[in-house]
Amino acid sequence: MFRLAVRNITTHRLRLLMTMLAVVLGVAFVAATLIFSATVSKGYQDQATRENVGVDVAVRATSQAQQHGQSSGLTGTVLEKVRALPGVASARGQVSGDTYVVNRSGDVVGNASHGANFAPDVDGKDPDRSFTDGRAPQQSDEIALDTHTAAKAGFRVGDTVRVIVDGPVMTEHLVGVFTATDPAATTGATFTLFDTATAQRLFGSPGQYARIVVRAAAGTSDQRLLKEITPLLGRNSEAITAAKLISDEKEADASSIKTLSNVFLAFAVVSLFVGIFLIANTFTMLVAQRTHELALVRAIGATRRQVTRAVQLEALIVGLISSAIGLVLGVLIASGLHTVLNDLMDTGLPGTDPVVSPGTIAGSLLVGTAVTVLAAWLPGRRASKIPPIAAMSSAHITPTQASLRIRNAVGFLITAISVGLGARGMAVGSTSGGYYIGAGAGLLNIALVILTPFLSRPLLGLLNKPFTKWFGIDGKLATENARRNPRRTASTTAALMLGLTLVTAVTVIGTSIGSVLAKQTTGNLKADFMVRMINDQPLDPSVTATISSVPGVTDASPIRTGAVASIGTVTGYKVTAVDPTVITRLLTLRYTAGSAAHLDSGLLVTEAAAERGHLHAGDSVTVTFADGTQQPLIVSGIIKANPLLSNYLMSLKTLAPHMAAQRDDIILVKATASHANDVQERVKTALHNPLLKLQGPQALQQEVTGSVALLLNMVYGLLGMALIISVLSVVNTMALSVFARAQEIGMLRAIGMRREGIKRMIRLESIVISLFGSVLGIVVGTFTAWAMGTVFSHSKLLSGYTMQIPWERILLFLAASAAVGVLAALWPARRAAALNTLQVIKAQ
Repeated sequence: MFRLAVRNITTHRLRLLMTMLAVVLGVAFVAATLIFSATVSKGYQDQATRENVGVDVAVRATSQAQQHGQSSGLTGTVLEKVRALPGVASARGQVSGDTYVVNRSGDVVGNASHGANFAPDVDGKDPDRSFTDGRAPQQSDEIALDTHTAAKAGFRVGDTVRVIVDGPVMTEHLVGVFTATDPAATTGATFTLFDTATAQRLFGSPGQYARIVVRAAAGTSDQRLLKEITPLLGRNSEAITAAKLISDEKEADASSIKTLSNVFLAFAVVSLFVGIFLIANTFTMLVAQRTHELALVRAIGATRRQVTRAVQLEALIVGLISSAIGLVLGVLIASGLHTVLNDLMDTGLPGTDPVVSPGTIAGSLLVGTAVTVLAAWLPGRRASKIPPIAAMSSAHITPTQASLRIRNAVGFLITAISVGLGARGMAVGSTSGGYYIGAGAGLLNIALVILTPFLSRPLLGLLNKPFTKWFGIDGKLATENARRNPRRTASTTAALMLGLTLVTAVTVIGTSIGSVLAKQTTGNLKADFMVRMINDQPLDPSVTATISSVPGVTDASPIRTGAVASIGTVTGYKVTAVDPTVITRLLTLRYTAGSAAHLDSGLLVTEAAAERGHLHAGDSVTVTFADGTQQPLIVSGIIKANPLLSNYLMSLKTLAPHMAAQRDDIILVKATASHANDVQERVKTALHNPLLKLQGPQALQQEVTGSVALLLNMVYGLLGMALIISVLSVVNTMALSVFARAQEIGMLRAIGMRREGIKRMIRLESIVISLFGSVLGIVVGTFTAWAMGTVFSHSKLLSGYTMQIPWERILLFLAASAAVGVLAALWPARRAAALNTLQVIKAQ
């Protein structure tokens, strides 16, 4: 049976090509994701290790203090106490943040920008930096740059350099150039050093460090050092070992990549799932074409189990070979993805050589092989049921009416369950409702896959008359061929239907959410424009003062965000602070209860926050600020969600005393009515900062819709592999159909149909199948989006949500499906037309 399986693979290698390609693509997607994630993770691990060479213990703010925006308490006094411990060889206080260097042309240098204080060791040198020219900064108007940045921008010691941290453009004197140990310096990142006092003022709180790194004296273990340091610390700081520090830094750096990898992996699973239908269809059609062969094997003594195992063995061999090829391709894709993200998108990801672990190899081979064997199980089982006598007398394998009735019954049962789950989800109308609807949508797709043979005859019958009218006998034969084998049509369209379901659902939901967000942002904006940093860095209050001094500006008011320890029973939350005297002239606040009359000494909360905290207008709630101060505030009103605000809104004067550093997120600007555009240009000139964005309502709306479009395009790209496999499924079916219908095609040629007519018939059949699958997918996708929309409409964050169907994209999907049908039929149609009429009739 093993030799039989190998012989069948070599004999039908062209017919198995599409199956192998589907497995190769799916496995390559999975392997590339795992390899890319492992490569970047190892890169961050190595980077964190290099950055912390010589560190035995680190002191930092606790995670709770960071979450609540509380001060670490790592002052110079604490640093001196740590240095005085007998087990400490050296201790250095560090503070860091984003710093942007502007070249002489006014452009920002580098793809990532880092700033820090010069933190020397006991020998007066910073072990992380080695100066090649000049010295370390000592005054507030002095900086040092890494060698790559200085060379790229053409700066030398003695030059003046413009740098940006929190809005104002600072002109600094370049007093030194150093080499940075961070590998990101070689991939385009910039590194800027300040003196400690200046760095503390720019990046954190004056007189405080972000962390203290400690090197143990000879003979002192890190655990002993931890015990000595811990009693010196306040409740908002902690001491950890270097191993813990490296692990945490790696996890923090890799968290975004981990999320991205999980998304990639989810889409890879979708691609493999879609590939199951292609594989199953291939083996089903091959088994049908080898009826005589399998019957002969049964006749000479093979058991049903042996026939099943022979088909499974074929699938196993195909799966192993395809998975191995997919693994190799995955290595190449992972390397290419890393290069593209670094070279074209300037992400500065660490790691270069692909990390291919034994687990990745085993997992890729296992997944690809298991999917292939699983997909071939049912065709193998059907093959074992071929009666030898019936098969040798040219009987065909056709499903019985009983089996189709059972299949239809199961499909209708699953449909009923999916509808019930969807109805339950819409009734719940919350996040939990979304889970019900998601489960219902998944089951509905499964139900439609099962019911497609039942649906194909009547639905495809609707195309019979127009196709006959438009294309004559070729159109009629095309629709009848698609209808006469509903199982084959069903398995072919299933892959395309699933892909279009996902694409349509994401498109409708994304367009609808983008529409409501754009309305929320611009519909509530009374200001003529807003000012913020491109990278959403906070702004120094002096920026607001500069804007206010520009002629034509009538109002300029900041929106400031701060962290609080708790608001009533809700802990660790962000609050927004505004100036109550002008905010109503710049922003529309939509109330469901109360008003802003007492915002000066009170609090406004959104509907979602009020529901979570059980708050009502007029209630008193105790707010615990980041500095530990507690203050009762009156809930002045309940408002609808606004993308520019957090869930809690208070006055600037209420929040400001409890913030160590005063920083603004956005500045809203109102100009004289007749000169808004001129004022915006004057503000831009006054600030002279290439990192600042000045956006009016139209620009804001374009940004929101552009972000949604970018997200949709990314989803389309990730679903591209599944759609490619869907197209291969149509190509595969049409190609195998030509093999199976060689005699029929020969007879059509014999009775007068020309080669061009054969080609057109195959093309039209492919178009019919493609349109059938795409219409089902679009209908189910739209229905899923509508059901999810009922949940979104109950969301306080998406108040005013209504479903928006982008008809132009839907029509584009249909047109693309028809094009897929044409392209998928090119090779099968050409081969069908090239068949020798006499030979195929004689062979049969």
